[in-house]
Amino acid sequence: DEYSNVYPGYKNKFTTITNGNDPDDFLSIKPNKIVEDKSLILTGKFILYTPELVSGLFEALKEINQLKFIYVGSEHREIIELAIKHEVEDRVVSIAYQRYSESLDLISGADYAMTTTGLVYGMGTKIFDYLALGKPTICFVPKGSIIKLEFDDIEQVVIQESPYSQASILQGLEKLLSIRSIPSSNRIEAYSRVNASQSLAIILNEVASEKS
Repeated sequence: DEYSNVYPGYKNKFTTITNGNDPDDFLSIKPNKIVEDKSLILTGKFILYTPELVSGLFEALKEINQLKFIYVGSEHREIIELAIKHEVEDRVVSIAYQRYSESLDLISGADYAMTTTGLVYGMGTKIFDYLALGKPTICFVPKGSIIKLEFDDIEQVVIQESPYSQASILQGLEKLLSIRSIPSSNRIEAYSRVNASQSLAIILNEVASEKS
C-alpha cells in the first residue's frame, strides 16, 4: 500500500508475501516451562515499540493473580527495573536475549503470547512462531494495523488497538485467558515458508512469462 501510494501508476506491480515460519524449526523443540502459574510471553523488543504499554501491562498484572509475564530479549534489564518500580517483580520473569531455538523452547513452555508494534505496517516475525506453537496471542497495535487485517479472523488472536487504557489492557488480557490453545489448521499452516516460497515461485514465473 505504501509503495502503490507513491507510485499509483504501478499499483498492480506490487505484491506482498508475509513473513512466516519454517516447520523444520519446530522439529526438536523441548518445551521450557519456567513458572508454575499461567504465563504470558513476549520475545524481542517491547519498550522500543510500545513504551506507553509497559506500565499499563504491569499494573494489569496486579489484577490477575494467576498470570505471570515472561520477557525474553535485549531489554531484560529495563524490564526488570520497571517491574520493581511497579512492584510486580514477583509477577515478572525477565531473561536476556536467547538463541532462536532456545526462544522457541520458552515460547512452547508458556501458555499465552504477546506481540506489540507502534507501526501500522509493522508485522514482524514473532506472531508466526506464536501461532505455529499453538499459543493464544494478544496483539497491541495501532488503529488500521496490518496485524489486525491479517489475523483478526483467527479466533485465538486478541487484537487491542491504541490508545491503550488500564481498562482496555485488562479487558484484552481477560479475553486472552479465556482462550484455549490453538488447534492446528490450514489457516495457520498457510504461513509456512513452504507456502511463502510457492507464492514467490508463482510470481517469478508470471514475471518470466511476461518477459518471454
